[in-house]
Amino acid sequence: MGTTTKSKEFTSSACRLPLPGPDRIIVKPVEVADRTKGGIALPEVSQKRLPCGTVMAIGPEASVDVGPTTKRLMVGDRVYYFAGVGHMLAPLDKDNFPTAELFDVIRVADVMAFDSIS
Repeated sequence: MGTTTKSKEFTSSACRLPLPGPDRIIVKPVEVADRTKGGIALPEVSQKRLPCGTVMAIGPEASVDVGPTTKRLMVGDRVYYFAGVGHMLAPLDKDNFPTAELFDVIRVADVMAFDSIS
């Protein structure tokens, strides 16, 4: 007579991500290149752009208002958000040590635009 509970963590082979709060998402930021493929160094002015990343985990109430309709964010969507919002998260690996990968935990209200995978 055991009951099953839903897992509160997103697991992958490398790390575990906790389930974010109701209106939060966990985003893996896209790194900005400081050099071109040919090796030319880019100035800081050309490196400044809107932060973006891939959605890795979604809270239960994370949806975006798109005009008169509401769109549900999906894992894998690319989101663009305000710089300096949210918190950095270093998930734990299988041995419960922090990984070198950093993720952003942001509110859905801070998402400015997104590209849906579906």
